[in-house]
Amino acid sequence: MPSSAFTGTKFRLHTIIFSCLVLISLIPVLLLGLWVQQHSLDNEFKAVKEKHLIIAKNLSREFQRYITDTKSAFSFVNSVQIPPENHIYSKALLSKYGITAACIFFPDKAPTNRFSNTPAPLN
Repeated sequence: MPSSAFTGTKFRLHTIIFSCLVLISLIPVLLLGLWVQQHSLDNEFKAVKEKHLIIAKNLSREFQRYITDTKSAFSFVNSVQIPPENHIYSKALLSKYGITAACIFFPDKAPTNRFSNTPAPLN
């Protein structure tokens, strides 16, 4: 009886049985591994999407607050007749929102700077 696994062109019975059992046991292990990998990847995608939605909601809320505050500042500055000596307070209020000048536009006149009553450059 030869000691190799092959006897001519035929396999020995225990080699065939061993190979079949290895293949049969590898199939569920591979399927389970693929399922675990896919499931964890899906969970990570869901977590990232949820975090992005939270960030978007927070940014949206902050932008809405900025818009409301800016509208209120413009409404206040343009609705109140401010004496020229108090224009520094209006400038300080608008500068908090990155606004450096406020102009008034009339159909028949050139734009006028609200704080200095001088013509406003349009550039």
